[in-house]
Amino acid sequence: MDSVKLVDICRIEKGQQIDTSRLNDAHRYRYINGGVKESGYYDSFNSNEECVLVSEGGASCGYVNYINEPFWCGCHCYRLFDLKVMPKYLYYALKANQERIMDLRTGVCMPNIKKKDFQNFVVSIDRDAKRQNAVVEVLDTIQKAIDFKRKQLEDLDELVKSKFQEMFGDVDTNDKGFETVIGKDVFSFSSGKFLSAEKRKEEGIPVYGGNGISWFTDEALIDYPTIIIGRVGAYCGNVKMVNTPVWITDNAIFIKSFKKQVFNIRFLCQLMENASFDKYADVVAQPKITQKPLENYKYIVPDIELQERFADYVKSVDMARKIVGDELVDLGELMDSKMDEYFG
Repeated sequence: MDSVKLVDICRIEKGQQIDTSRLNDAHRYRYINGGVKESGYYDSFNSNEECVLVSEGGASCGYVNYINEPFWCGCHCYRLFDLKVMPKYLYYALKANQERIMDLRTGVCMPNIKKKDFQNFVVSIDRDAKRQNAVVEVLDTIQKAIDFKRKQLEDLDELVKSKFQEMFGDVDTNDKGFETVIGKDVFSFSSGKFLSAEKRKEEGIPVYGGNGISWFTDEALIDYPTIIIGRVGAYCGNVKMVNTPVWITDNAIFIKSFKKQVFNIRFLCQLMENASFDKYADVVAQPKITQKPLENYKYIVPDIELQERFADYVKSVDMARKIVGDELVDLGELMDSKMDEYFG
């Protein structure tokens, strides 16, 4: 294995800004501008070769991606091309070091990675092309298995959504004519609280932001089942149910108390997910929602027996989710082990 600087094995350049009003899902080419996924679809491309991408700025700064199709590279991405190693091999080498790349971030409000720092980033590689290919084959096999399990989880989620739609219809139009209540009449919402770096732990009580567990801490903000809604950023409007002691950060809103007991909480979680609260987001700077639309929303209130019948269905699907989820964890650990073996 050789330790090399990126600048010695590839060319690195930032992408180009576009008029985002021209983005349209009907267009062919992905527009990738530094996030975990594409920001939309564009009618042209500025890269048509196999390359590696690294997010240059924003919340996903340092995220490593691999592209093997024509696409438009935005100005918040570094594009690595003219590689002296296999592109997919370099992708895995950088993916194994993604946390180290993220440590290159500077800035607070809008973090970014400076090109001079990124060019000098050191990575360990095997220069032998046959061994590179063998590594890629092993890691691709594991990744395909991971992707398959993730697809299974997505399919299970779709089963729940489909069952909900079948039983309760469109929650916004209330096309099945259920009784309704105004959110503020049944819930008290609250924003979570900031958690300082000093209080973050490797294990302990889970800390939830807008998407899931980010860290752990020694203390809980709440210790009862509730629902949290992502408040800002990419996970704005994301809905999760938690039923253990947790700390909820200021990136989320949660139900602090129930004024009336008219909902099964599993049913309510799916109801709030189907309500798609992200459509109420203010997107001047980055997507964000306040408590007001959650308080003013009209929630359908089906008969409690019907809610509980749906909740029982969700429990049965959750059993399948757990099996697939455990298999996904095992595959993730295998991938981490192989990454350490090849690039550690």
